[in-house]
Amino acid sequence: DAQILEAIGIDYVDESEVLTPADEENHINKHNFRIPFVCGCRNLGEALRRIREGAAMIRTKGEAGTGNIIEAVRHVRSVMGDIRVLRNMDDDEVS
Repeated sequence: DAQILEAIGIDYVDESEVLTPADEENHINKHNFRIPFVCGCRNLGEALRRIREGAAMIRTKGEAGTGNIIEAVRHVRSVMGDIRVLRNMDDDEVS
């Protein structure tokens, strides 16, 4: 799907919304594309994995199509909480 979207000249790919998932664990290697990817996350670890894969932008996930923002708020709080914990760690704890 991503190759087709790139070929028709789209501006960016929202991996979580547009593409048909082929594997829930292994995501697209975004480094193989010229177009930027936006990827959803539920926590800091997931965000960092998507960045390592080549994501240009990260967003939190909600429950698609429901209009219910509770999950999105929960994920924002999770990411921000993880960042707060990381900021308060000593250098030797991080490495």
